[in-house]
Amino acid sequence: MRILPMMAAIALAVSTNAAAANENHDKEMGNSTHGMDNMKGMEVMNNEQTVGQQLSGKGMVKAIDTEAQTITITHEPIPALQWPTMTMKFNLDNFSLTQEIEVNDQVEFEFVRANGDYVITAIKPQE
Repeated sequence: MRILPMMAAIALAVSTNAAAANENHDKEMGNSTHGMDNMKGMEVMNNEQTVGQQLSGKGMVKAIDTEAQTITITHEPIPALQWPTMTMKFNLDNFSLTQEIEVNDQVEFEFVRANGDYVITAIKPQE
């Protein structure tokens, strides 16, 4: 019969340690939003008005994933979406778009929002 109270005490100790670890992590990150609180306007990302709208950006290619058919770009601010400079992974409308693109290239690109994703429809080295 002493086992049940002992197990309850252990469970309480474990959950208290886990809560403290989460609180410490949040303090290290600056807040519970993990440093994302300064990204005002990001709610526009989910705005249905952007679906199908042709958007454009400039940035530097950080990665090209041939298997997933994605490209990661650190882009400049995109005013139409109120996006700050950030690094994002984009889907590609057609992977052949990357034939002239390499990692670390400065690029200009066009993209649309489709099915909840941002899809690059055109990309070229920046002139």
